[in-house]
Amino acid sequence: MSSFMSSFIILIAVLAGVAVVVALLSIAQLRSYRERRVREREEEVAEQVKRQLADMRNPLSPQQKHVGQGNNDVEDTGHEAGRGNRESTGEPASQAQDTEGQDADQTRATEAEPWATFHLGSVFDRQGAYDRAEEAYQRVIASEHAEAAPRAAFNLGVLFDERGEYDLAVNAYQRAIDSEHAEWAPKAAFELGMLFEEREEYDLAEEAYQRVIASGHPEEAPRAAFDLGILFENRGEYDLAEDAYQRVIDSKHPEEAPRAAFNLGLMFNRQGAYDLAVEAYQRAIDSEHAEWAPKAMFNLGMLFEESGEYGRAEDAYQQAIDSEHSDAASKARLNLGVLFDERGEYDLAEQAYQQAINSGHPEVAPKGQGNLRGLPMRSTVRESGRAGRRLWRG
Repeated sequence: MSSFMSSFIILIAVLAGVAVVVALLSIAQLRSYRERRVREREEEVAEQVKRQLADMRNPLSPQQKHVGQGNNDVEDTGHEAGRGNRESTGEPASQAQDTEGQDADQTRATEAEPWATFHLGSVFDRQGAYDRAEEAYQRVIASEHAEAAPRAAFNLGVLFDERGEYDLAVNAYQRAIDSEHAEWAPKAAFELGMLFEEREEYDLAEEAYQRVIASGHPEEAPRAAFDLGILFENRGEYDLAEDAYQRVIDSKHPEEAPRAAFNLGLMFNRQGAYDLAVEAYQRAIDSEHAEWAPKAMFNLGMLFEESGEYGRAEDAYQQAIDSEHSDAASKARLNLGVLFDERGEYDLAEQAYQQAINSGHPEVAPKGQGNLRGLPMRSTVRESGRAGRRLWRG
């Protein structure tokens, strides 16, 4: 009996051991499977990039002298240049053509490698695999490829910037700037200027913005000049701020120029330079920009009202109302109501207040309701010659 029990216990122990081994093997297989799936996904991404680059390396048809102007496109050098080379070599045409084909393939392969790594870095960046993205971008930078390296340095700067690694971001942006690339150097300098400004390193920010302005980049230079104008204005350097804003206006940039005109009008207004403020606001209005023109109309209305030019104030407010801008039009309705109210034109005031209420603007509508509620009382008070309660304005 005891022998049977011993055998039974041994059997149970063996079965338990087998179960443990099976479980461990299952866990190991699961871990191996997961690791394999990760590798497979990375290989799939790499393969997609390779396929895209293979398409880029395919010879162009005779009809395609130039491909698109994207950053990753390959440009055909043209047939005339190739013909000239064949004539100067003195080789048979077929032999020269073979040599040129091999050279072209080699050139395309050399061009493609940095772009493949750049795209891989971009994929890792989007996936949140930042260490791998950094490694890929660094490899592209090390290649010193004329197009891909500056772009990789810019992307690396943004990556570090967003992660709060400011010193590394500064170094990466500086690499892009030092490349003197027509596109990515100004973009990097602008990002560097904003980074310095956020850290309150204003002299360095000014230097970076001036570098962008000097580049003459059609997009980044006006943006840098606008930010520089704000920087100078906040430091009380109003002449320099005016020069910076005027530079933006002169650029005629469709977005930045109207915004600079509005800011310039606001700055002159605060300084009491009313004629200059009117001129600057009018520049913003003339731009017909969807955002800054209506806001300039409203500010101009207040400016005229403060200077006692009520007819011009009414016209400016009406312009803002006609723009149907969600903020400026609502405030203009309220202020126009106040203007009519104070001139004793109560029917017009009532209409304007009601329009302000109907706008549903979270700030304007309650003020319009309050002004409308007290309108009959104010009418009686004014007829008796007593002073009325101050009205709400936009």
